[in-house]
Amino acid sequence: MGLRVYWELCRANDIKCAPNWYEEVPDTVRAKADCSVEIWWDRSVQTTKALKHNRPDVVVVDRTRNQWTLVDFAVP
Repeated sequence: MGLRVYWELCRANDIKCAPNWYEEVPDTVRAKADCSVEIWWDRSVQTTKALKHNRPDVVVVDRTRNQWTLVDFAVP
């Protein structure tokens, strides 16, 4: 499930990705050509306060809108 969401986020932000979601091999950081948007896969996020759980599944960093979107998956 997470891989499909990652692939869809890459496509929505015009970031280079595989033609099919099941062929995708995620990079730790993948950026748009002009570096305005980055997508992080399973990477620690630096915080001012020490946190035990600071590794979301996917982070979308949009530098043009100064917006970070954190996505964490759970399977009940």
